[in-house]
Amino acid sequence: MSSDGSEIDYELVEELRASNQNTRKFGPVVLDAEGKTVDGTHRLLADKDWPSVVNSEIKSEKDRVLCAIALNWHRREKSSDWKASMIEHLCHLGMGVKEIVAATGLCERTVYSFTPKEFKNEEPPQLAGARVSLQQPEYIKEEEDDDWEARESKSKSKTKLKEKSIPEPELKILQSDKRAHFRENMHCPVSSMDEGLHGLLQRYLTPFGVQVEFQKEIVLVRTIADSFLTLPNGKHIAIFNDGPPHLKPQVEERDEFVRDLLQKKGVDVLPNVYKTDSPALQWNCLVKIVEQLNQNYPGLDLKVSRNGK
Repeated sequence: MSSDGSEIDYELVEELRASNQNTRKFGPVVLDAEGKTVDGTHRLLADKDWPSVVNSEIKSEKDRVLCAIALNWHRREKSSDWKASMIEHLCHLGMGVKEIVAATGLCERTVYSFTPKEFKNEEPPQLAGARVSLQQPEYIKEEEDDDWEARESKSKSKTKLKEKSIPEPELKILQSDKRAHFRENMHCPVSSMDEGLHGLLQRYLTPFGVQVEFQKEIVLVRTIADSFLTLPNGKHIAIFNDGPPHLKPQVEERDEFVRDLLQKKGVDVLPNVYKTDSPALQWNCLVKIVEQLNQNYPGLDLKVSRNGK
């Protein structure tokens, strides 16, 4: 079992063992404050002297799980079961959905889908109460009429019960509920390029202090950045993967308008135009983006290596 809870892939170990010695420094093993392996079990199995870095900020089990998610979530070989186990682990450590979203940068809808049922929020009280009222109608006994004929009629039959008229309760949705529905309605389909490239960005840029967020919601005119970078100097960069649908004139015009608004808000835009998708193409996109970042932002010295797994 590896440090992140997944099974050991011995084929990967052999590939790593045959990798170039000079490139290993670009994919170091990550150790926590106590020197325990957080990420890089396969690399250590391939070579016990594989370069490593100690992250003194990783001090608790919660930190270790969050680091494993940050480095491995978007890797293609990570199964849904692994992702579910990571989210469940965080839930058992006392974190709620919103806390996990804030700590990992994952989409709220994604985190909620992997959250065990017992940790999901129950139905809002005002909705639950209204539903109970509608499902359980009240019955009241008719008041006795002082009229003699009415009393005589009642004496010959059982007491009548009639259903009390209940006005339909007004179901008010809290602002947070409205926000949740808004997020679901605006959620864009996630392409393989979105997931693959973001996984590469997160894996290779995070060690340099770059914060990478997936499917970042930017409230301007309902737009979502496919990857959202926060550089060590605090600069924000929105990456948009422009596949074939974005090459249509009307879509290009809207993209240009939205991205102009972003730049006015202080967010730099980095478009990634592509026509087809493959792991090799995603890697080429990563290299191109890293080159642009190093060129446009003095002081950055980002490096990526294909063999630094």
